Amino acid sequence: MPQWFIFIPSARAELRAIDQVNAMRILEALNRLRRGHGDVENVKGSNPPQKRFRVGPYRVIYRELEGGRFEIQEVGKRAEIYR
Repeated sequence: MPQWFIFIPSARAELRAIDQVNAMRILEALNRLRRGHGDVENVKGSNPPQKRFRVGPYRVIYRELEGGRFEIQEVGKRAEIYR
């Protein structure tokens, strides 16, 4: 089975630091993202290109990889993620 989401170690730690209810909401939303649904925008000024995915007050910053996979780079609240 393909691994659709690849979390870099710091993003995995950020997700684990979020309470269980919201972490599950984020994971469920990522599965919807894989099917092309969700509030997605390009992150301005990012090189290589990154996108952000909104889940309530949380943001997931990611890159799209070949084969429909996603590299999750950051997970956190909006105020904390855009520093």
